[in-house]
Amino acid sequence: MRLLALFSGGKDSLLAVQKALEMGHKVACLLTVKPERLDSWMFHTVCLSATPLQAEAMNIPHVVIKVSGIKELEQIELIYSIKKVIMDYEVEGIVSGSIISNYQKKRIDMLCEKYSLTHIAPNWGTSSPELLGEVIRRGYVVMITSVNAYGLGREWLGRIIDEESVKELIETAERYGFNAGGEGGEYETLVLDSPLFNRRLHIKDYEVVWKKNYGYIHPKSILLSAKS
Repeated sequence: MRLLALFSGGKDSLLAVQKALEMGHKVACLLTVKPERLDSWMFHTVCLSATPLQAEAMNIPHVVIKVSGIKELEQIELIYSIKKVIMDYEVEGIVSGSIISNYQKKRIDMLCEKYSLTHIAPNWGTSSPELLGEVIRRGYVVMITSVNAYGLGREWLGRIIDEESVKELIETAERYGFNAGGEGGEYETLVLDSPLFNRRLHIKDYEVVWKKNYGYIHPKSILLSAKS
């Protein structure tokens, strides 16, 4: 099946792409939705400038659609903007990184229903510990690029997800009552390397933006470099 992948550049969407390929599907294009507001309910907002380089590292066509970022309106904007992409790439389905968010999955289901597409969500129902462990086992290099939850401070920005940080994430999530996988916006990630990349993403410099109790990374320079 020819698929359009909703692609944020984070761990969940990249893992969904890899699983879809392993299932025998063809990922015809990666679609990054870029909200104009940082408080989008539906889409990632941080480090989206890296997604074209990630697509280049995977040799998969990449498309960006801009939306307002306003709750519910951004969904309507996507529905009408995505029609041309679906036709241009002759896609039969959409693959998403949805895990447990009914809010997100329901809206992608509605999008697929409108255009008679199949929604494939390979991560759906996976527990946070299981998904984080899988990301590490598969050899992903994942950076935390934003935090927005009690218990996750500025010190988490720029941190790489490894066995130690996963343990801390799970313990902190249990203590403060948030989702350890970050699907509720508690944190966002950027994949710097994965088995699908022919080159590695390298952030040469970035600025940390901190706003009282949440913050994010603003990359100043991103490039692709050869894998060592």
